[in-house]
Amino acid sequence: MNIQQRTAKTLSQPSQPAAPDVARLPRKERLSAREDRLAITYDHVGAGIIEIDQAGRMLHVNRKEAEQALARRNEQQAALFRSIVESSDDAIISKDLDGIIRTWNSGAERLFGYTAAEALGKPVTILFPLGREDEESGILARIRIGERIHHYETVRRRKDGSLFDISLTVSPVRDGAGHIVGASKIAHDITDRKEAQRRLRESISERRHAETQQRLLLDELNHRAKNNMQVLQSLLFSAARTAHSEEARKVLNETSARIAAMAAAQRVLYGRSDASRVAVEEFLPAVCQTIRQLLPPDARIECGAAHGVLSNDVAMPLALILNELLTNAVRHGIKDHARQSVRVSLTAQGGRLALCVEDDGEGFDLEAVRSKTSSGLQLVLGLARQLHGTLHVTKNPSRTCLDFPAARI
Repeated sequence: MNIQQRTAKTLSQPSQPAAPDVARLPRKERLSAREDRLAITYDHVGAGIIEIDQAGRMLHVNRKEAEQALARRNEQQAALFRSIVESSDDAIISKDLDGIIRTWNSGAERLFGYTAAEALGKPVTILFPLGREDEESGILARIRIGERIHHYETVRRRKDGSLFDISLTVSPVRDGAGHIVGASKIAHDITDRKEAQRRLRESISERRHAETQQRLLLDELNHRAKNNMQVLQSLLFSAARTAHSEEARKVLNETSARIAAMAAAQRVLYGRSDASRVAVEEFLPAVCQTIRQLLPPDARIECGAAHGVLSNDVAMPLALILNELLTNAVRHGIKDHARQSVRVSLTAQGGRLALCVEDDGEGFDLEAVRSKTSSGLQLVLGLARQLHGTLHVTKNPSRTCLDFPAARI
């Protein structure tokens, strides 16, 4: 008869004799078995199994067939487990509580160099470098109390004597009664990872050394440049004081102010670990404060919004532009220093930067002034072109803005 479904059902306690024939079962049990449609596995077989057809009719009880099927499935599972262990790249080893190797997979042979015949029955300490044998007693002590050891990094020795780094996971092995009888070890070679970590540490150390040397060189260059600027400023001040021409004194003082603005930008740039860029929040107040010291004592400069990042190439010309715009605003835009001030902002938006200087004066016509021989304005226009920027001037209130692209840093 074609059997479509098998259902395992315990008919009696294992200690009781199995029912040889379903016909001898009480009617109540036969009906219960017929109605049972759950696929209970062979693991739950007690006195035997009941075979039923697609219509639910009971056929017979066969305990022997159930036991054979269970044995076949167990063997299949065992074979699958052995295949998994043997195909693993990691070493999988088992040992008893005396530390004697009991199983040894192909991964262990590849990793340690010993064949199974050479390793089985030997103490696991044959894999330990000199001086590390005491690790085994500590591992076994933890295993005996049922503790599992996760990712324990240590060093082991191959058959040829070479040492290498491994990560161990050690677990207790129990018998059918639940007693701990040994331990299983999974050993993973971490030599490549350790080597990569070593190279990374060396690279970081070398980079830090290079950064230290670069910082020392920048400090030395900054010191020399600052000294040279101070000497140049002193010469210009001295020349301005002794100059007989008012025009000469004006030119010398303006030149000295420009050098001071550049020096302020340099202090901000080279006072940082990264001299290739500077935050606008640091740059704007520092340059404004330096320029403020060269203006009349009662002149007021207010630093407003400041955000963004400037590259080294932008910082220097921008400091010169700021010096010219602030000086012009204080000299020509402010009539009452006690009540009026010059407002400055430098902000970033959409990949562009905007430097704005505003005062309460009447302002000026950029096109009208452009044709005049104003050295300050000509300098601003030239530096604006260098920054690929555009100068905008508005009146009432007087406002001059330089819009330029933020440099890629």
